[in-house]
Amino acid sequence: DLNLIATSEHPLIGMFINKTLRKEELPVKVTAYSMCFRKEIGSHGINEKGLYRTHQFNKQEMVVICRPEDSYKYYEELLSLSKQLFKNLEIPIRELESCSGDLSDLKAKGADLEAWSPRQEKYFEITSVTNMEEAQARRLNIKFVNEKNERKFVHTLNNTLSMLLILS
Repeated sequence: DLNLIATSEHPLIGMFINKTLRKEELPVKVTAYSMCFRKEIGSHGINEKGLYRTHQFNKQEMVVICRPEDSYKYYEELLSLSKQLFKNLEIPIRELESCSGDLSDLKAKGADLEAWSPRQEKYFEITSVTNMEEAQARRLNIKFVNEKNERKFVHTLNNTLSMLLILS
């Protein structure tokens, strides 16, 4: 009955399923550092399941739950935090804003940061920032009570920081 987790975003946002928050409780900012497990890229066939085709990496996940009018402010804040971290580490990065065709169904806006690896002589993804507006909140029934005492859906955002950088 045990499973390996692919991201800590799901348990973080899952703490708020079917909850209605008071406007004074917003924004909610939560974070988790976890070991994550994914299938190897290109794994298929006889060894597709189990630990033999799984790789492990560590990841810091940040989730923001906020009022709709504040979500793009927090999107910029999350992106800025990631940029500043790598600037402080003096690691060259580049920002790639996702085009709408590359966004999954729930995402309204997203961007990736990529870091330069001198050993590999290429850039690779280290951070992914996403604003899902109210799409995720609708699925999970996460609301807040506004000034008019109406129940409205919150906006949700996440920022993933892969610790693969340390290993590369």
